[in-house]
Amino acid sequence: MYIKRAMPVHHEVEDFDSHHLVNEIPDLILMLKEINTPNEYLNYEFHINHILRRLWFEINFKKGINLRDREKLEPVFLELNRIFNGAKTAPVAFRGVRASNFDPNIISETYSLELGDEIKNPKEKRILQHLEGLAYGLRSWTLKFSNSVEWANLAGTTKDKIIFQIENPDIVLEADPFLRDGCERTMHPLDWDEVILFVKNPKIVSIEKIENEIFLIKIKDN
Repeated sequence: MYIKRAMPVHHEVEDFDSHHLVNEIPDLILMLKEINTPNEYLNYEFHINHILRRLWFEINFKKGINLRDREKLEPVFLELNRIFNGAKTAPVAFRGVRASNFDPNIISETYSLELGDEIKNPKEKRILQHLEGLAYGLRSWTLKFSNSVEWANLAGTTKDKIIFQIENPDIVLEADPFLRDGCERTMHPLDWDEVILFVKNPKIVSIEKIENEIFLIKIKDN
């Protein structure tokens, strides 16, 4: 059963309306609970993957499922990870993002960091609220550092580039087994090397400048 949790969205974040397919999630969960193998899943592949692509893959285009509704997909991803025997944990995962529009240079304007400089356990409330808000929740991460750098570099803006790093996270869904065995006839709703994590209580461990305009933010999930 899906248990509603409060999604702490920063009050200055502009969220969008979820696609109407969000209403299909309860039925989707019931359907997945009846599936036990990848071969069985292929009988429902088009229907399920279509919904996932519309809700999850299109988030970066301000479409799909919004921040406030996103965790409704957690039981869907958990069922997929069961069906496709995905990994339960990872040694390390990364997430590349840009600072939010309401405070686009929050790190570079707060700290004067040279390459290799590191701040451990930052205390500034403005920094913590912003970064923890970007790390919190059901989101896409990657097992490859290079992929996170590519995501941080997307779009030609001057916003601070952020790479989150978390060690030993619990995985909600490992994408590769699902993409390999559950997407024979449909377009992929996830990316290769992607893992879905649900970071519930992120804490900022350190901020390090690793490249020009790129900051490595190590976090833990208490």
